[in-house]
Parts: sequence; C-alpha cells; structure tokens
Amino acid sequence: MDPRHRSRLAEFISRQRGCQFLCATFRRELLAAGDRFATVTHVGGRESHLSQVSLEEAEQFLVREQQKEAVEEAERARRKKKEGAHQKREAAISSREEEDTEMSSE
Repeated sequence: MDPRHRSRLAEFISRQRGCQFLCATFRRELLAAGDRFATVTHVGGRESHLSQVSLEEAEQFLVREQQKEAVEEAERARRKKKEGAHQKREAAISSREEEDTEMSSE
C-alpha cells in the first residue's frame, strides 16, 4: 500500500470499537492506530519470541529497517550500474571484433 492508503487504513482501525486488529508492518502510518506494539525475535531454527515494546521502540525499529532498505537499494543500484557498464564494454569489444573480422576478410 502507498502512504495515503496506509493512513486511511490506520484511520479506519482507529474508529473501530470492540474488536482487535493485528498488523505486521514496517510502515509508520499504521503505528498511529496502535495502542500496543510487539517485536518478534527468532531464537532458534523454528522458534520465535514475542515481546511487547513501546511506541518509541517500534518507531526506532522502523527507522533502522528503512535505513537498511535504503542501503540495500543503493547497493542494488550500484550493482545494476556496474553490470550495465560491463555489458556496454562487452558489446563494444564484440562490435570491434566483428569489424576486424569483416576487414580481414575483404
């Protein structure tokens, strides 16, 4: 969901009475509707632990995750650019080899 839709969902959840919503999210807009927050920690192969955290801790977690995402995205962009440059060099070399072959056969 985009930020606008996440905000609308948070508003909808906030208006509900007598029911519970459990949202697993890495987006700040949905934190606004929450009154309890939790984190899941993997402690073993198939075992995990649920811990209640404060709103501030949940927000800090989201900030760290967004920073990780930004670093990963920058790394993907760097690799893609490097691959593109490599492909251009390969194409140029191939083109020169074809020209040399054509010239030598004339």
